[in-house]
Amino acid sequence: MPVLATALLLARDCSGDDCEKPTSTFLKSGVPGIIIGILVLGAAGVCCYFLWRNKKRDALEAKAARDWN
Repeated sequence: MPVLATALLLARDCSGDDCEKPTSTFLKSGVPGIIIGILVLGAAGVCCYFLWRNKKRDALEAKAARDWN
């Protein structure tokens, strides 16, 4: 192929939005939503773990206080 023909094949007759690749709306709204959901669930899980651990420690301290008195 001549160089000129190759250059014409590589040149595009488009401007702006015509040349952009199509993207799905799931990539714009679904994926960030899933990531934020996972982060929120993880944070809630960590908070629940700390509350459970604190409740367990308080129960042990109350039992020790009852045994002491």
